[in-house]
Amino acid sequence: MLRPDTDAALFSRDATPAAPADKEKTIMPHAAIHRQPAAPALAHARVRAVLNDSCVLDTAHGPAHAARAAGCLLAPRPGDLVLASLDPGGEHYVLTVLRRAPGTPGEIAYPGDLRLRAAGDLNISADGDAALVAGDGLHVAAAHGELAFGRVGLVAQAATAKLGALTLVAEAVEHIVSRLTQRLAEAVRLVAGHDESQAGSARYLVEDTLTMQAKNAVHLAEEVVKIDAGQVHLG
Repeated sequence: MLRPDTDAALFSRDATPAAPADKEKTIMPHAAIHRQPAAPALAHARVRAVLNDSCVLDTAHGPAHAARAAGCLLAPRPGDLVLASLDPGGEHYVLTVLRRAPGTPGEIAYPGDLRLRAAGDLNISADGDAALVAGDGLHVAAAHGELAFGRVGLVAQAATAKLGALTLVAEAVEHIVSRLTQRLAEAVRLVAGHDESQAGSARYLVEDTLTMQAKNAVHLAEEVVKIDAGQVHLG
């Protein structure tokens, strides 16, 4: 027969068998089984070499290959001190250039298309020379434009200008061309002082009327002066 205390313990709904002591030690929490991967660490590194768009870095743990991050616009150079993101999985990035040797030129480089946009004014200035170089086309568009130079030179194989109105104010203008062709609907020249033309030969073709008026007129020829008309009026 079962004892009263034993019987009550066996048939009690709340009674649960006790787990062995050795099994309690072997059971691990669920969070401990699935460990989180280590996060990337930020560290200073020295650029040993640059290969295309990646760098070879000297880190505290040895050399590492790192790609240049998209936000790192200043292209790293060998010898630069950079801030790097070092990933235990091997995916390293150069975030920015911290320091480089004085006098070393810098280059803002981006591997794809790039647009610079400002909500307000945009000023680009240089204490020295400035150069704008395009491999294909250069387009400049604005509602108003001004150019101010102490001295300017233009070299082009061909130039085309389409203007609604052109005003040129200069103290002296000199044209040196092999051939000059002008097609004008109307032309007016006002010369306050002396006007002189020198040519090997000259020819004037006027469809209607040619009028020349002067206070004094002198026509000189070394050999022949010829006037041919249906009527000639002198005086």
